[in-house]
Amino acid sequence: MESSDVRKPMTTDQELEVCKSYSAPGIERLSPAAAKDLLLRNADAGDPEVQNMLDCVDELQGEKGS
Repeated sequence: MESSDVRKPMTTDQELEVCKSYSAPGIERLSPAAAKDLLLRNADAGDPEVQNMLDCVDELQGEKGS
Protein backbone atom coordinates (compact mmCIF):
# COMPACT_ATOMS: atom_id res chain seq x y z
CA MET A 1 0.00 0.00 0.00
CA GLU A 2 1.36 3.40 -0.92
CA SER A 3 1.28 6.40 1.40
CA SER A 4 -1.40 8.05 -0.76
CA ASP A 5 -3.67 5.00 -0.17
CA VAL A 6 -3.66 5.36 3.63
CA ARG A 7 -6.77 7.52 3.83
CA LYS A 8 -8.80 5.48 1.33
CA PRO A 9 -11.34 3.03 2.78
CA MET A 10 -10.57 -0.65 2.36
CA THR A 11 -12.57 -2.60 -0.19
CA THR A 12 -14.11 -5.98 0.58
CA ASP A 13 -11.29 -7.80 -1.25
CA GLN A 14 -8.69 -5.99 0.84
CA GLU A 15 -10.57 -6.76 4.04
CA LEU A 16 -10.72 -10.47 3.20
CA GLU A 17 -7.01 -10.49 2.40
CA VAL A 18 -6.23 -9.02 5.82
CA CYS A 19 -8.52 -11.43 7.69
CA LYS A 20 -7.34 -14.76 6.26
CA SER A 21 -6.73 -17.34 8.94
CA TYR A 22 -3.33 -18.96 9.33
CA SER A 23 -2.92 -22.53 8.20
CA ALA A 24 0.28 -24.24 9.30
CA PRO A 25 2.35 -26.00 6.65
CA GLY A 26 2.04 -29.76 6.55
CA ILE A 27 5.07 -32.01 6.70
CA GLU A 28 5.10 -35.62 5.62
CA ARG A 29 7.73 -37.88 7.17
CA LEU A 30 9.54 -40.10 4.70
CA SER A 31 11.73 -43.11 5.22
CA PRO A 32 15.28 -42.67 3.90
CA ALA A 33 14.48 -45.01 0.98
CA ALA A 34 11.33 -43.04 0.07
CA ALA A 35 13.24 -39.75 0.30
CA LYS A 36 15.96 -41.07 -1.99
CA ASP A 37 13.36 -42.31 -4.48
CA LEU A 38 11.60 -38.93 -4.44
CA LEU A 39 14.89 -37.10 -5.02
CA LEU A 40 15.88 -39.36 -7.90
CA ARG A 41 12.48 -38.92 -9.58
CA ASN A 42 12.28 -35.12 -9.26
CA ALA A 43 15.81 -33.73 -9.14
CA ASP A 44 18.92 -33.59 -11.30
CA ALA A 45 21.23 -36.29 -9.92
CA GLY A 46 24.22 -34.35 -11.30
CA ASP A 47 23.50 -31.35 -9.06
CA PRO A 48 26.04 -31.18 -6.20
CA GLU A 49 23.33 -30.27 -3.65
CA VAL A 50 21.21 -33.24 -4.70
CA GLN A 51 24.26 -35.49 -4.53
CA ASN A 52 24.94 -34.22 -1.00
CA MET A 53 21.35 -35.06 0.04
CA LEU A 54 21.64 -38.52 -1.52
CA ASP A 55 24.88 -39.09 0.42
CA CYS A 56 23.09 -38.07 3.65
CA VAL A 57 20.27 -40.51 2.88
CA ASP A 58 22.84 -43.27 2.28
CA GLU A 59 24.41 -42.48 5.67
CA LEU A 60 20.99 -42.68 7.36
CA GLN A 61 20.28 -46.02 5.70
CA GLY A 62 23.68 -47.31 6.87
CA GLU A 63 22.99 -46.28 10.48
CA LYS A 64 19.56 -47.91 10.42
CA GLY A 65 20.98 -51.14 8.98
CA SER A 66 23.72 -51.38 11.65
